[in-house]
Amino acid sequence: MVGKLIKNEFKAEDGKYYYIDGSGMIIEFECLSINTYYDKSGLGLKLTTNSNSGLLTINDVLNNEMIFQNGKLIKTISSENINVAKIYDYDENERISKIYDARKPDSKILFEYNEDDLLCSVNVYVKNNLKYKYKYCYENNKLVSINKEQDGFNKPLLLYKYQNNLLRYAVYVENKSAFKFKYSGNKVTTV
Repeated sequence: MVGKLIKNEFKAEDGKYYYIDGSGMIIEFECLSINTYYDKSGLGLKLTTNSNSGLLTINDVLNNEMIFQNGKLIKTISSENINVAKIYDYDENERISKIYDARKPDSKILFEYNEDDLLCSVNVYVKNNLKYKYKYCYENNKLVSINKEQDGFNKPLLLYKYQNNLLRYAVYVENKSAFKFKYSGNKVTTV
């Protein structure tokens, strides 16, 4: 998730649905009965379509629900308590703008973007009060740091260094750990 927020989305092709999850994994669903599709990966996911509302719903093996509208995740519902629902809002540019618990809409996470369409901050509110903020800093549209702002203090969390346009190092400042990336061409071969 370096630089851009990955969004959960759907693509429908040839009577099949393809779900791209937050980690970039593509899950293929195939129709086995009217309006019901099952994943081919063996994860136990079931997708149902509702032609009246246009909503798509994915249920996992525990019966947690993810609800999509126009290809975008708009709600998740817990199987243990249907009142535990997370709501996902999007801005006019179809970027995720807010996530909140339906039971506590005044406690929320707001996302802000810069003029280059890159995520620049994640703001966490509790009872409509800003508790802390993660700031994403870029140079030449490459993420170079993530900082946490809280109570007037700005603390670096992660640092990134590039060489020849490729990420070479990612450093977690708090415990001074680092990852070094080696490449063959443009593909990571060793971390």
